[in-house]
Formats: sequence, C-alpha cells, structure tokens
Amino acid sequence: MCDRTGWTWKLRLCIPLAALLAPLLVNADRAAAQAVSYTSRFEALRRTINAHHVRSVEELLPLLSPAMRSRFVLVFDSRSVQEASRPNPRVLLFGNDARFILSFNGDARLQGFDTLETMEFDDASAAFAFREIRFPGAAAGEDAEVEFSQANPTLCVACHGAPAHPIWDVYPLWPGVYGERYQRALSEQEADGLSAFAQTQGTHPRYRYLEDFNAEQLGEQMAPTQRRRYSGTIGEPPNAVLSALLGRLTVSVIEQDVKASPRFNDYRYALLWSLHPVCGGVLEVVPAAVVASYTQDFAPFAQTLKAEARLQALYKLRRATRGAEGALFASEDATLDGFRYLSEQGLGLSTRHWTLALEQDNYDLTMQVSVASQLERHLLAWLANDDPKLAELRQAAEVSNDVKYCARLRRLSLEALNRPPSATTSRTRASS
Repeated sequence: MCDRTGWTWKLRLCIPLAALLAPLLVNADRAAAQAVSYTSRFEALRRTINAHHVRSVEELLPLLSPAMRSRFVLVFDSRSVQEASRPNPRVLLFGNDARFILSFNGDARLQGFDTLETMEFDDASAAFAFREIRFPGAAAGEDAEVEFSQANPTLCVACHGAPAHPIWDVYPLWPGVYGERYQRALSEQEADGLSAFAQTQGTHPRYRYLEDFNAEQLGEQMAPTQRRRYSGTIGEPPNAVLSALLGRLTVSVIEQDVKASPRFNDYRYALLWSLHPVCGGVLEVVPAAVVASYTQDFAPFAQTLKAEARLQALYKLRRATRGAEGALFASEDATLDGFRYLSEQGLGLSTRHWTLALEQDNYDLTMQVSVASQLERHLLAWLANDDPKLAELRQAAEVSNDVKYCARLRRLSLEALNRPPSATTSRTRASS
C-alpha cells in the first residue's frame, strides 16, 4: 500500500479522548501479549480468496467480517498508486487494532481499480509488511489467476521506505482525507464530495458493503455540533483515534530498535531518564568522557527538530483544501528530543524512519497521545523487572516532589556508562 494521505477510523462512540484511548491502549497491550499465537491475517485472506475462487474486489468484500467493513476511512485525494476522487474515494478498512489494513477504490477509470492493497503489522518482529493483490479484471480470460505480491515489493518500498512504515499525516491535519481538520467544519469541497459519495454508496458494487455508513453521523463525528459540545458528548474524530493506534505501533517499532542496539544496556537508564519530563537535561546522566565522543551537541540537535516540525506543518497546510486560517497544531513532544539524541549519538541509530508523516526522512511524531509517555511506561516496566524499586519511586514522584526517582536513574546511568563497553552488554530480554 502506497498511501501518502492518511488513515482514519470510523467510530460511533461519543466519549472524551482520555476515556476512549485508555481502554484502547490497554486492549492493544493485551493483544500484543498474545502475539505468540499470531497467525498472519494476510495468509488468512489469501486462503479465503482461493477457497471461494474470488475474482474481484466486489466479490471479496461481502466475505470480510462486518467488524472489518465497519471501520473505514475515505481518501479523496490519494497519493498512492491506487487513485481516488471526491465521489469515488479510496477506502481503507482496518481491524480494531490497526494491525491489518485493506484498501480499494471504486471507479474503473482510476488506476489501481483491480487491486487490493494491504498492510500488516507483526508484533514479534515489530515490522510492517505491505503487499498488493491483483485481480484478473473483467477483460481477462477464465484461466487468469489472482496475483499475490511478496511482502514489501519495490513498488511499496518506493513510498514506504526501508524499513517499511505507514505513511499518513500526523495530528491535527490530514490533507486529502474527509475530515481534514481536527474537529473543524468540513470545507465546501469536502461537504459536496461526501454528499456525492453518499448518493451512490448504497447501490455501488463496492461501497455498498461499507457497514452502517451514514454521511450525517460521519460528518458530525468529524465536526461536532454546538449541541454535542454543550452536552459533553463530543466523540473524537476518526483521524484522532487512529492516530493513537498508529502511534502505539510506532512505539513498538522504536522499542525494537533501541533494544536491538548492542549499547542498549549501557544506555537503558539514561534513555528512561530522558523520557521523564522533570528529571533534567539529557547530558546530566552521561559522563563527560562519553559525551566527548558524540558527533553533535544537543542544543543544535534540538533546534533542528523544532525547525523540521515547523516545516512539516507548513507542508501540510499547503496540501490541505483550504488555507492556513484557523490552523491549530499540537505542541511538539519536546520530551522525545533527548531520547532521540541518545538513540542517535549513543546507540548509533537513525531515528528519522520513526515518523509517520508524508514527507519522508523527517522527525515529526506529533500525536495527541504523547509517544514519549508511552515509551516511558514501556521502558519502566521492562527495567522494573530487574529493579522493582524504580517503579515504586516513579509512582511516588507522581504525587509529590520526591526527587529520589530521578536521582536513582542518574546514579545507575553514570555507573553503567562509566564501565568499559563490552559485548556482554548487548543482552536484552528479547533474546534471553
């Protein structure tokens, strides 16, 4: 799948963001814990296509579960090889955890009409696999077969990079997707396009399989009415909810990257320190002799991150159907700056591929649910297995000005980094 616009999730819940995301993330954690029994959903789809002799997208859609067909996004300006238009958008269907996504369009005149594109996330490897399924098409003979691509073929990697990762615009602006602006009224173009789509959706050979589609309800999710605002029943728009889910998958990728580094054990306490918003400057937990070996100072590095975040915001505004009026952008997750710095200078990693943004090779990870806070929670749980006192002190720091948590991290970090580097420090629980 080569999507350069965005992925959103159609939800019918009307509850505040914090209350909504907490159970989502907890359930996602449980799903990850059960990954041992994971079966490839792409292979299950392949078996369904072969068993039912499916020859087209419209033949496949009714064979998908109602749950899969009820969670979707409509992309009217696709930057994928699978094209779209306002009345005939590209549809992305995905499961309840965003780990498997299918996409198709609905106009035979558009490129990619006879293909289904898929994305799958594997918990065990924390890696994304993109594939294409090409159906024979109406003009093909009876003997023509369905073609299944390998994982991450050249066509997909050209957009999604290596290692492959999802591409979509991060919070709070999603150009080219219905509901472009977070909780703002639809533009005239969006409203007209969604109306045109709704008029034919119920009888369309493909779109009619979208479960419980209702244009009015969908529009109200994207732009809450004053009545909903005053009643306190504002539901998060689909884009914002999926942002949190994709953010969580990104956290898994980041964890996999840092834990695989031979120097992770040396830097594990410094990394955890960098994610806590009140512990202090990142260089306070790294010995001067180690800092001297870094190729870049922290201050210029942090300035680069800020400049690129502003540039990314500008790119998004230019791609939106309206100008910059009333634009609202989330504040940068500055807590993540120190973590990135240590990952690059200490662990020797490149962190640019962590982004989900359209413009590749940048640092943007703006989310309404902080990636840094999720990383801190996961890394703390990991290290607390060997040092339960850390979790106890972190909990105390939540309710008081107790500095013992940060003091302990600083002491442990300086001890670890003052020891000579050794191959034995590369051990991680993932390999033990």
